[in-house]
Amino acid sequence: MKAFSYLELTMKIYLAPILGMTNYRYRNLFTKYFGGIDKYFAPFVTSVNAEIINPTLLKDLMPERNSVEYLVPQILSNNGDDFKRMAKAIIDLGYKEVNWNIGCPFSIVTRKNKGAGILAHPDKIRQFLDIVMNNPVCPVSIKMRLGMNDIADFRTVIPIINEYPVSELIIHGRTGKQAYKGVIHKNEMAEAFSLSTIPTVYNGDIFEYSDYELLTKHFPDTHTFMLGRGALSNPFLPSRMKGIHIDSSKKQTILKQFHDELYTAYENSLYGGKHLMDKMKSIWIYLAVHLKEGDELLKNIKRAKTVDTYNIVLSEYFGKERGWNEENGVYYFIGTR
Repeated sequence: MKAFSYLELTMKIYLAPILGMTNYRYRNLFTKYFGGIDKYFAPFVTSVNAEIINPTLLKDLMPERNSVEYLVPQILSNNGDDFKRMAKAIIDLGYKEVNWNIGCPFSIVTRKNKGAGILAHPDKIRQFLDIVMNNPVCPVSIKMRLGMNDIADFRTVIPIINEYPVSELIIHGRTGKQAYKGVIHKNEMAEAFSLSTIPTVYNGDIFEYSDYELLTKHFPDTHTFMLGRGALSNPFLPSRMKGIHIDSSKKQTILKQFHDELYTAYENSLYGGKHLMDKMKSIWIYLAVHLKEGDELLKNIKRAKTVDTYNIVLSEYFGKERGWNEENGVYYFIGTR
């Protein structure tokens, strides 16, 4: 019997919300085939200035659609009153907490002083939290970056957050301006962790097990990690971080089972072959990373113009035992590492 380390026994792993990817279909099948995740974070819903929340805004969160054990809905907002109304509608569905997104780096969001855009305005963060934390409707966690344009923003923002009963603080180690490019700022991350008096979660660029091993040396007191693109490209990584070994010879088969069920779910819900192809091609940018000969597979998938051709490509690939690269994946979504 394997002896688990203290870190493996106490560690918590979260799946990051990735818009267009980690919807309820993906989450349900991820937990079915791969596991290792303690909390799933749903892609954000945007707060609205309305007394009654339209249920269509919450369709991804409907309890009957979600089978994961613990799901945290995320809200994008810069208005405390709107946030509280959205949070109330979410809690009425049976959820236990919500997460405030102040990390989204995309300009369509940040130019409205939402997501990472609000990090440059600490006065607005204080005003927001004054409203939300005055008789809060539920526990609220926060997902943030180190800053928007200025990496030093966190030095002002985190002390403000410390003043409120925030349940958890998830920090991504880039600025909003960087988006997902460039390096993680580990020295500033260490400083941010030392500033926080709130339980703090590490997020950013855990792609391989070796990345995780290095992080445990830089952040020895950190026991909670959020994985995003790393879990999408290596869905076996969360379990491995927890000390659960899955034989490499089985991984291709498990991945195919996951793909086939996800494909069927989208085939039954998306209108037309083009929408189905677009969705599956976006998923394979991640899934092909650790498969041996995955680069050639991805090229052939991208060339496929019809659903029939796509299925032939997959049938030919999975008709042979190709194998799995545990490390040194080819990260098509970020270029060279």
